[in-house]
Amino acid sequence: MGSGFLARVSIIVPVYNAEAYLPGCLQSLLRQTLQEVEIILVDDGSTDGSGAICQGAAQADVRVRVVQQDNLGSTEARKAGLRLAGAEYVTFVDADDWIEPELCECLYAAMTGSRADLAIGGHCMEQDGRSLARHSCLAPGVYDRGRLEGEVWPVLLHNDFCSEWSIWPYLCGKLFRREMLLPLQEQVDAGISLGDDVCVTFPYIVRCRSVVLVDKPLYHYVQHSGSQFHSEQGAEALSSFRRIWEIVSASFQGQGQEAYLREQLRIYMLTTILLPRSPWLLPGGSAFPFAVPCGSRVAIYGAGILGKALHESLGRTHFAEPVLWLDARAATLREAGWQVASLAEAGEWPEFDFMLVAVMNRSVAASVRRDLLRAGVDEEKILCLNEAELTSEPVWRMFGLEDSDGA
Repeated sequence: MGSGFLARVSIIVPVYNAEAYLPGCLQSLLRQTLQEVEIILVDDGSTDGSGAICQGAAQADVRVRVVQQDNLGSTEARKAGLRLAGAEYVTFVDADDWIEPELCECLYAAMTGSRADLAIGGHCMEQDGRSLARHSCLAPGVYDRGRLEGEVWPVLLHNDFCSEWSIWPYLCGKLFRREMLLPLQEQVDAGISLGDDVCVTFPYIVRCRSVVLVDKPLYHYVQHSGSQFHSEQGAEALSSFRRIWEIVSASFQGQGQEAYLREQLRIYMLTTILLPRSPWLLPGGSAFPFAVPCGSRVAIYGAGILGKALHESLGRTHFAEPVLWLDARAATLREAGWQVASLAEAGEWPEFDFMLVAVMNRSVAASVRRDLLRAGVDEEKILCLNEAELTSEPVWRMFGLEDSDGA
């Protein structure tokens, strides 16, 4: 292929200290069945061997271009890649992930064949040799503006606490029109590290005339057991979260379902971003998400974002004493340094006053509750989160966001 080839799809890859994963990622990009792709590697100030890997790939294949910049973060890396992209359609890949050989061809064919503004494929979560396919709650096919407003928007950001989204907020695994995407990416602040995808994906969707969903797991998100938990909190984090609210809610202005979309966004931010990382901010006098007396001996079920934040909070505030921590993924979590047991491993449990089910998803929490009852836990000791209270106006105001919604 000559140096003057015309790319149909630009693949943008932010790269930062990813030398352990980047070769595998690059291999999946270079073997795309759609040959007319350009691969833009944005080296975001890497201090390991990532830069050399990028340069080597560019020397070996004319389709690879490299951008080098100071460490500005993934948001700025995406901006740099989009500015350079020469194709009409663009997709993103994280440097530690990989994609199926037909991702570009499949999404390109679906998008051009339907003249849609966005093509979305399925994805898998990869961890410790296990692959879990994640599916949309929507059927595959083309959604014109009428179907988007009638079927997608009602479950766009909040699907009644279900685990399946209508459209996942990730930028990866999707094919966008560059001219529509660039101005939306440009408005995202560099300081937003959590929720930066949301600031682009949902504003883009509400501008689409049509969207096509492809029911194939084409993108593979690699989750690393050794990744550490970081609890976002404090004034700086709240300022970042406020900016997310401002950007996304402003994108709903002038839409036919503006009020409904903004209410969904409020619930999304509470249940997905704010509350799981700040359980000590909840109301009830004790500033605690469960109705337990101060000084209680508690067991915690759940070691996701909320469970980890809850456990960290108790260790810091000593509001209650955690005597047992359970999760179905205990073996994997222990490899990452978390002292967690499974129900089967718990053996002779220490005495506790309450079992706190630190799970946001209603159906999952109900399943956990059934498992705990079968394991012999007293029904009166099992406490789940109260959804109505979690998403109430007083909780929303507690985060200082009540003035940013125009109320």
